[in-house]
Amino acid sequence: GVIVGAWMLGVTFLLAVLGFFPTDANQSTFAMMLTLNIVVPIGMVVLGFMMPWIAKRQANGNGLAFGKTAWWVFTLVMGIGLIGLVSYGMSTSIVAHAAPWLKWGSIIVVDLILLGLTNLFTRNGRHGIADTADI
Repeated sequence: GVIVGAWMLGVTFLLAVLGFFPTDANQSTFAMMLTLNIVVPIGMVVLGFMMPWIAKRQANGNGLAFGKTAWWVFTLVMGIGLIGLVSYGMSTSIVAHAAPWLKWGSIIVVDLILLGLTNLFTRNGRHGIADTADI
């Protein structure tokens, strides 16, 4: 039973690793697709371990999993990360060939919308308010 189990694990592992390699990527996108094929599943596994931990903290902390300081850090990191990634993506891909005033105008509008949504979504945590509808 152990030998058959080890053989099945080996075959499954080999096929899963081979499945990471992109088959339809060209030379310029191969490295990015390979990186995403490895990083995204790892991120999902980490998220799967974090969710029960966060739920336990929330159940033990009057409905709040994190304090005000942590929520301020989350807001800052999420705001900077979103603005950086979206601004870079828009400037290099979406509006790369637009007129400068249209390019930067649209990037600024989208960045302001993202900042507003980030502040809206983290408002209760930053103020130390537990959403009583979920408790």
